[in-house]
Parts: sequence; structure tokens; C-alpha cells
Amino acid sequence: MTLGSTASPSKVSPHLTPLPPLLRSRSLSPPLSQTPHRSARSITPPPQSNGTLGPGPATPSHQTWQTIKKRKWTHLTPETSQPAAPSLFTSRNRFDELSHLSEDDMRRSDEDLPATAGTPRAQQPREYKPPPIYVYGVTNYQDMASYLTATLEEEQYYFKALTDETIKINVSTSDSYRRLIKRLHADNVIHHTYQPRGERAYRVVLRHLHHSIHPDTIEGELEDLGHTARNVLNIRHRLTKAPLPLYFVDLEPRDNNKTIYDLQFLCNMKITVEAPRRKTSIVQCTRCQSYGHTKT
Repeated sequence: MTLGSTASPSKVSPHLTPLPPLLRSRSLSPPLSQTPHRSARSITPPPQSNGTLGPGPATPSHQTWQTIKKRKWTHLTPETSQPAAPSLFTSRNRFDELSHLSEDDMRRSDEDLPATAGTPRAQQPREYKPPPIYVYGVTNYQDMASYLTATLEEEQYYFKALTDETIKINVSTSDSYRRLIKRLHADNVIHHTYQPRGERAYRVVLRHLHHSIHPDTIEGELEDLGHTARNVLNIRHRLTKAPLPLYFVDLEPRDNNKTIYDLQFLCNMKITVEAPRRKTSIVQCTRCQSYGHTKT
């Protein structure tokens, strides 16, 4: 075979096998000594901040929007410290004319002042507004107004019409309220109202009292402690109706009602006095099954 001739594929030596495509592509890559190393890449350092800290380590990221200035602490000495400048603002003391009076004179002058409605000594028992009265099934307003005028004066009450032929009556004074309620009860007029706030009992709960103690015994113990009980009732379980070591106590409204919470012993038993829990359900009358009031 001559040098200028090319070998045909049929005449390739059997000892030489063709390279696979992958090895062919690798053989075409430059030598290892000519490929750049990854760790030899040049990293451009971030620009240094123009702050007053001077050269140092890399600037944190928050320094792009914040410049921290260096403080120079100076300790003042008595030689270098300067006296404070005098204040240019002066005010007059309005109580200079009372400086010659002693504390006894001031206390005596307070006692000589007349008692007014705004002072605590002149406080009077608060008079609450009477609750409203709801009358049902009113078909003729004029007849009802004539009926009420025979009992009260027109200046002592006013009406308000509600739905379902209901009239709401508001009375101005407690005496007028009692007279009207007494007249409605005597004539069997269908109505409902609430107990006046000034006549409501002060209710508390006595815990850890045995259920076998008679209510009269509890009333007598409270009477010796200065509390007048209007009603004492043992509380029973809502479902099983079993007696519980709890008692409802309704006290007559007095100024010392809140002192009952300081009571720790009653009938030679360690007790706890608590306020009753408020009901979250809707109030319903057990007589007429209407909502918003209870039977009276």
C-alpha cells in the first residue's frame, strides 16, 4: 500500500476498534493543563464604603443605607466644666400669699366651707329610674290613655308603640310606678315589667356548705354578722337534681353588702363567697313561654 492511498473501511485492521461517540467528544477537548481551574477564578471585591471607619474588613450589607460615625467620649473635669447659664424664664408663685398659714389653719378653712352637692359629704342615696312596663294586646290607644289618666297624671308617664300591638310605658317617679303596677295587678291587665333596681336583692353564692344545713340556720348566722338575708336556697344539679354544697343567698340592699365577700367561716365550716355566674342564654318566662322576661 502506497503512502498516498487511503484505506477503505473493509481493510481496517481487526485489532483496532472504532471509538464510541462519547470518547470521541472527550478526545476533542483540550488537554487538562490548558483548562482553567474553578478555584482560580478572580473574585472582584465589593467597593469599600466612604464612611469614617476607615479600611477594614468587608462592609456589611446594611452599610449601603446607613453610615456609622465614630464617637469620641470626653470626660468633663471640674476644671474644664463650665457653669450652667442662668434661666431667662421666671414664673411667679401664686401661693406666696398662703405661705404664712400653717397646716392647722388650712385644715380649719376646709372645714368651714359649706357642703355642696358635689362634695362626698353631701352625697345622697342614688335614686334609680323606674323600669318600663310592657302592655300587650292594645287595640285602642285612646281607651288605654283614659284608663291610665284615671290613675296617674299625664306628666308622669309617656308611651311608645312597639310591634304586635305592644305598648311600652315609661314612668317618671317610683311612687307613680308602684301605683300603676298595683292598678294593673288589680284589674288583671296582661303586662310584664322588671324589679326596680333599688329593690333588687344582693345575690351571692356560698360554696362548701353541706346541703343538709337548714336555710334558717344560715339566715341566723348571717344575721349575727350584720347581714339580713331575704332568701336562702340550696342549689341542685341541673340534670340529676341532686343537692350540691352551694347556696344562693339574697341579701337586703344595704351599704355593707360587699363585706360578705370577706367571710371565711360560717356554721363552723370553711366557706368561699363568690359572685353568681351570669347566664348567657336568652331569658324566657316559664308562665307564658315568651322571651325577654321571667314570671312575676
